[in-house]
Amino acid sequence: MSELQYHVLSERPRDVAAEEILHQQMAGWAQEQAERDMATRGLRATVGLLPYDPEKFPEQRIDVVASTLKPHWIRDHLSQDVLMVHMSRRLGKKLGATSLLGSMLLASRFVGSFHEQSLPGSPTKLEQIRQLLERGKHVGLVCSHLDGDDVAVALGGLQIALGDRAFLGRSFIPVNKLHTRESRDGGDPATAQMTSFTNVTWTIPQTANAERYGLLDPEGPGMVVMAEGLRYLNSVLRNHDVGRILSIAPTGTGVSQPDEQGVQHIQEISGATFGVIAKLSAYLPVSIHHDEGGRRRWIFGDVVPVEGKSAKEKARNIQGALPDQLCAQVQKLTGRPTAYDGHPTVSS
Repeated sequence: MSELQYHVLSERPRDVAAEEILHQQMAGWAQEQAERDMATRGLRATVGLLPYDPEKFPEQRIDVVASTLKPHWIRDHLSQDVLMVHMSRRLGKKLGATSLLGSMLLASRFVGSFHEQSLPGSPTKLEQIRQLLERGKHVGLVCSHLDGDDVAVALGGLQIALGDRAFLGRSFIPVNKLHTRESRDGGDPATAQMTSFTNVTWTIPQTANAERYGLLDPEGPGMVVMAEGLRYLNSVLRNHDVGRILSIAPTGTGVSQPDEQGVQHIQEISGATFGVIAKLSAYLPVSIHHDEGGRRRWIFGDVVPVEGKSAKEKARNIQGALPDQLCAQVQKLTGRPTAYDGHPTVSS
C-alpha cells in the first residue's frame, strides 16, 4: 500500500464499516466549521470541505493514527536559509499580512516573542526551549485555541526561531480527525499543509461538539480513534532519543462566545490531556487572537517547568496552574472576563 508509506498505521485491523460511520458523524461538523469560518472571516475564509474518499485522502482511514512528514521540495532541497524565509512568508500570511514585505515583518515580530526574557539577564524563552531539546527533553506549546490556527502558527514560529530544519521532523501536533474532511487556502487538503512541516497524530477531542455529533459514544468509532491516537502519542513521548516539540490545544475546541453575564468560557481540559502534558519537561502557554481587521495579536507566557515526583503529581500541578494561565491570556487579548469550566474562578 504505497500511498500509505508516510503514515503510521494502528495494529488494529481496518474496520471499513466503523470508518464509514465515523465520517457520517463528522460530515455535519465539517460543514458547520466551514460555515462558521465564512461567517467569521467573510472573504478571508479559508476552510472548505473534502468528500469522504479514503483512497485519495488516506488520513481519512480509521486505521491511520499518525502522519509523518511527507516529501516537500522546498523543505527537502533548498538551503536552510531559503527554507526559513519561505516559512516566514507563510507565517506572516497566517498572521494576517497581505503583502510579501508585510508577511516578513509580521513574522519577524511573532518570532521575536520567543527571544523575550522573563527577567533582565535571564535566558530567553528560546534559549530555555533549545537547551531542553538538546538534552533530549520534550517541550510543549500549549494553546488556548482562542484562534483556530494557533497550534500551527505557534509551532511554525518556534521552528523558525530555532532555525534548524531538523526540528521539523521532531515536531508533533495532535489534530482532530475532523480536519481530514477539510481543505484550506483554496482547496488544498488541510492535512497536506500540516505534514509539510510537522508530524501529525490523529485524535477525536473530548468536547461538546464531538459529543453532539456522536463521536464520544463509548462503543463508537470516535473512541477508537481517540484511544489509538493517544496510545501512539504516548509512545512518542516515552522515547527520549531526541527532544521533541508538541504543539497542542488542550481543550480541543475554541473559546466560547460571551454568555448572558458577558463571560466567555474555556472548556474543561480532560485528565488524559493533563497526563500527556505531564510527559513533557516544560511548556509555554500561548494565546493568539485575530481582530476584525484580520490581523492577529498574541501573548506568550513564561516557560513553565513540569515538576512533580510522579506522573500524577505532575498532572495535578499542571491542572492547578495552566487553566488560570490561559484564562488570563485570553482575557487580556479580548478584554472580556474569561472563566475555565473546570472550576468556578474567573481570571482577574
